[in-house]
Amino acid sequence: MLPRFLATLLILACLPATALAATTINGGNIINQTWTSAGSPYIVRGDIIIPDGAFLSIQAGVEVQFANSDSMSSGFDTARTELTVLGTLTVNGTQPSPVRFRAQSGTASGIWYGLVVADGAIDVSLQHASIEHAVQAIRYGSSGSVLDTEAVEIGTASQRGVWVTAGSPVINGLNIHNVHTGILVDASASAEIKHTSVYSTSSYGIFITAGAASGSSSIEFCSIHGPGLDGIQYNGTQSGTGALAVIATIVSSAGRYGVYRNNYGTINLSYSNVWGSGNTNLLNVASGSGNQSANPLFVSSSNLRLTANSPCRFASETGTDIGALPYISDPTPGLYGTLWSNTVLDLSGSPYTLAGDLTVGPGVTLSIQPGVELRFAVSSDLMRSGHDTARGELRNRGNLRIEGSRSQPVKVNTSSSSNGSWYGLVLVEGSAYIRHADLGYAVQGLRIDTAIAQDLRFVSAHHCSQRGVWFTQGNHSLDGISSFNNHTGQLVDASAAVQLSNGLFYANSSYGVFITAANG
Repeated sequence: MLPRFLATLLILACLPATALAATTINGGNIINQTWTSAGSPYIVRGDIIIPDGAFLSIQAGVEVQFANSDSMSSGFDTARTELTVLGTLTVNGTQPSPVRFRAQSGTASGIWYGLVVADGAIDVSLQHASIEHAVQAIRYGSSGSVLDTEAVEIGTASQRGVWVTAGSPVINGLNIHNVHTGILVDASASAEIKHTSVYSTSSYGIFITAGAASGSSSIEFCSIHGPGLDGIQYNGTQSGTGALAVIATIVSSAGRYGVYRNNYGTINLSYSNVWGSGNTNLLNVASGSGNQSANPLFVSSSNLRLTANSPCRFASETGTDIGALPYISDPTPGLYGTLWSNTVLDLSGSPYTLAGDLTVGPGVTLSIQPGVELRFAVSSDLMRSGHDTARGELRNRGNLRIEGSRSQPVKVNTSSSSNGSWYGLVLVEGSAYIRHADLGYAVQGLRIDTAIAQDLRFVSAHHCSQRGVWFTQGNHSLDGISSFNNHTGQLVDASAAVQLSNGLFYANSSYGVFITAANG
């Protein structure tokens, strides 16, 4: 008897813990229940409903598994299970122990229907949860706003991550990916979408249909990356359609349009970054204040957190980072983007290779020491921004110090000996101290776009496809320029004036110095 008893204990000990704890829910009403990790996983075989006046509370670490059929044969999809809320649903996951809603078996999309917030629902709170393998991960149809979300991940849905058919919910803190459409808002509804990431959607990031009866919708501090079609489409169905506000949001690498207004309505876009769209970034959209178009420099295509040199840092109206996931500590894996901390480039790292535009941020100092060489990628720009989206440029908006010497000039060029292989050094704003700089094989060797006087001495600009030096505005002085083998040695626009001394111009194919004089 003893050996048989021990054998039984051994068999029981080897059984998976989840098999011992599983709780089967056959379907029907769920009234005033609390699901705990001790009863997890909860296996739902048919549609379940939280009735009006009832609650379901789900504690941290619980897994709710939905069968691939519907024993109740009811609801929006009679072949798939769904969880419908008419009362109160509270999901209390934590970061280390989230609550998971998923298929009982398989990892494909569309195995179960999803979470339905029905008209009349009292309250739905989802904290640190994931919803996988559904048709519509969340279908919201309640009047008003009864949805409270934070740190919710939605993945692998065959249709929408969130579908809003009625009401005006606040959609906050979602991470949506690998779905057909991230968020769909019908003409009978509106939504306030905040701090939400959407990526790898086969069709749309966010699609909002608006009619005359729709309220105004907004998208704030969101990140949308890599949709098959449009990042944001606002489809106004008739005259009198309201407005969509897009604020402090990043839309990148859309297959077709970044932000698109279709038919009626208005999109108010501000303090946002729309970049890298397959067709055009903005269609039927007037760009407002504070917008930009540059590579946002995410950690990866599936982690939309900003890296150190992202141009989206400090870019909101109040000086905070834009997008859903602000910078924390992830480095940018190269010398490109925007420098947000003081930087010194010395001979120990020379030559430095730059895959795209490098911008000195406001209030930041970049010091380049004698003998250092910077080499931009040849006719390529990872940032795809600035004056030339196909070529890299060194842009100053802060404090640039090029500290070359006669025997050890600072060189900025490319590995190519072809004219126009990179764009040039552009002084946008801020202050520049330049001594003994050798700028070669650019489009514009040195371009001064600021009205602030700069400290420029001993600059050599050569083999540039257009201008060696180009002054577009301001009153400047330049001492010791050498400009040769360019199209034009030096161009001064009508809005600029230059006091030139000790200049040497030769072998330029068109003009040595060309000055356009303003009237008077």
